[in-house]
Amino acid sequence: MRRFTTLCTILLAAACATAPQQQTATKSPGPPSSHKPLFGEHGFDLTGMDRTINACDNFYQFAVGDWSKQNPLPAAYSRFGRFEQVAERNRAALHTILEEAAKNSNNPPGSAAQKIGDFYAACMNE
Repeated sequence: MRRFTTLCTILLAAACATAPQQQTATKSPGPPSSHKPLFGEHGFDLTGMDRTINACDNFYQFAVGDWSKQNPLPAAYSRFGRFEQVAERNRAALHTILEEAAKNSNNPPGSAAQKIGDFYAACMNE
């Protein structure tokens, strides 16, 4: 068994030593992107962290403690987090788009706005 382990180690070292080195493609710097995020900056939100908690003791509370204090669990949910917030915001945005398409009678005939507006208005006409 010891010989097998030694043989595997030698073969692995030989394979790594003889493997071709991969070239990383370097991008030429282009013009800075003029597109801004639709809803603020993206990335990890540091304002939701509770820095009074030791990360080694309770990392979850450290990472989202202040956010959970600012956003208590609504009665309609068994759990509530950032993904539910995004889903609620998306539902509200889609509802607004449908309402505006249904109310706007100046949509060109056969356009997507006219079709979704008519469809939504037909379903809401009860």
